[in-house]
Amino acid sequence: MHGGVNFEPYRAKLMDSIGRKVTTIETFPASEGFFAYQDTQQQEGLLLNTNAGIFFEFVPAGEIFLPILPASRSKTSNSA
Repeated sequence: MHGGVNFEPYRAKLMDSIGRKVTTIETFPASEGFFAYQDTQQQEGLLLNTNAGIFFEFVPAGEIFLPILPASRSKTSNSA
């Protein structure tokens, strides 16, 4: 099990030190919570852990660098 850093630079060295190939599972732990884990050996990628009491807020990629408007000027404001 590994997580928190890119494991690829270390994979070959670990397998050589063990003397054989071993199965690994990637995780994404953090001090804020356990965010994701690899749920299959057939492909790369992590499954988001959505049932652990962690709030996730997703921002559309095209909006990441847009300026943040005050609530009084935003599209979702209920003021008339």
